Amino acid sequence: MISSQIMTKSSIGWKKYSLWIFVALAYAISWVFMVPAFIIAEQRGYILPTALTIGELMKTGFQDNLHILLTVIGTFSSYGPLIAAVIMAGMEGELHHWWNRVTKWRVGGRGYRDLFVLILAVFVPLILIGLVLGPFPTLGLLAAPLTFVLPYALYELLTSGMEEPGWRGYALPRLQENYSAKKSSFILGLGWGLWHWPAFIPMYFSLLNVPGTPAIAAFIQAAIQCLIYIFSSILAASFIETWLYNRTQSAFMNILHHGGANAIGGYVLAVIPNPMMGLVYGVIRWVVAVVLMRYFWKEPEKQANTV
Repeated sequence: MISSQIMTKSSIGWKKYSLWIFVALAYAISWVFMVPAFIIAEQRGYILPTALTIGELMKTGFQDNLHILLTVIGTFSSYGPLIAAVIMAGMEGELHHWWNRVTKWRVGGRGYRDLFVLILAVFVPLILIGLVLGPFPTLGLLAAPLTFVLPYALYELLTSGMEEPGWRGYALPRLQENYSAKKSSFILGLGWGLWHWPAFIPMYFSLLNVPGTPAIAAFIQAAIQCLIYIFSSILAASFIETWLYNRTQSAFMNILHHGGANAIGGYVLAVIPNPMMGLVYGVIRWVVAVVLMRYFWKEPEKQANTV
């Protein structure tokens, strides 16, 4: 009896830190691939595919086999949160429940309607504002990336989308055991955003190439840009993804939304290459997030009374 009580207390104590262990694993697994890939790519002048660089990569293509290899290595880094979630859910004996959340595609017509409305709410204004800001895309510019749309959409679904079994499939439900959906979104958004830090390595090296720029100054400027990215875009996306998850109780819907939004965003930014478009994208995300929080917010039923 005493032994059983000790084991129970030990299990509870260990689970208190499971979320932190998950975050540490997700960072470690991703960064061990992401950091070398971005450093070598920067040294070689390669462009690795992201939502912000896909337009330029579509124009230039891959330079050689090493460029392709680095892209594969960088792609594998996206699976850090997924692998960490599998490890932690397995250790906790929750792998079955986690798997059900990740593969729950039967969410009814309302779930898919919500997914479609979220996509429209962000990208219809983005496209309209982009057409006003210009430059107005020519037919050639619109058509050229179309050959990449399906492969790139699949790429985003299998990379960015596969972050969601970790962030929303594992971390979000655990956060919402102790915090409200809004507070959970903010905490998770910070962790999710900082996970993207290696993507700012090219900026760091570019700043180093400016004569008279010390390494510490370059690092600080890159860090500031990372924080701007988090607060201007990632946090808003975190609130949106939380809303979608709580409406459907399905991380599968987050996979579709995350991958789809990145693919559409990459195409729009490629055909309307105005430097203001990234900022506009972030502002629209925040408008959608605020509207959701103000008028349509959804708390998990068991968390309705949390702070």
